[in-house]
Amino acid sequence: MTDFEVILARIHQVAGTKTQVQLAAVLGIRQSSISDAKRRGSVPSDWVLKVFERFGVNPEWLKAGHGDIYLIPGRAIVSQDSIRQNFPRAMEYNQSVVVPVQAMNACDSTTLDHAVLAHLAIPAPMNCEGLQVFKVGDSAMEPQITRTAFVGVDTRQKNIVAGELYIFAVMDSRLVLRRVYFDQATNSFLLRAAKEDHPDIKVAVENAKSAALGRVAWIIQEV
Repeated sequence: MTDFEVILARIHQVAGTKTQVQLAAVLGIRQSSISDAKRRGSVPSDWVLKVFERFGVNPEWLKAGHGDIYLIPGRAIVSQDSIRQNFPRAMEYNQSVVVPVQAMNACDSTTLDHAVLAHLAIPAPMNCEGLQVFKVGDSAMEPQITRTAFVGVDTRQKNIVAGELYIFAVMDSRLVLRRVYFDQATNSFLLRAAKEDHPDIKVAVENAKSAALGRVAWIIQEV
């Protein structure tokens, strides 16, 4: 491999991309710019700067393989293999965007913006205003939703629809992913896990909208 191909492979690695179309979307450049750089055999310096700014990657590692990969902790891109399994056509025909991933089991509703676990490239149609992405981190919804799954939550959707999945802030603002049911006898919503050993969490109807972080818009997990 040439030096250019080695550096390009490293950029693909940290960006979680495999094609020029995906990489161009992540870097915010035209696909033709990658072809032009390949013909010149030189990686533009602004690519190196963008990779550092977006992902915290060590420029010396990127250019020569020296030192640690990341200078900024917690900025690694998550593998896109599961995205391609679930959304192959979306990844093929649409641009991708990079979004922060938050660790749900390490968050509370008062510090969400500071609990970034990693970053994830997703197909552009999966992005929306108010989207927040979480890594589940527990087994309460298994086997339907695994602890390693990623869920996209539309925080604009706070009106509760029985039978749908939501993330709620409960019990000292701890975040939980549950399917919601209405209990007419107590005029409350029941947040129900898939596992029977997890008890229902009861939320009064008048408190549900304020407790709901948002409705789950999509789920990415290994199939």
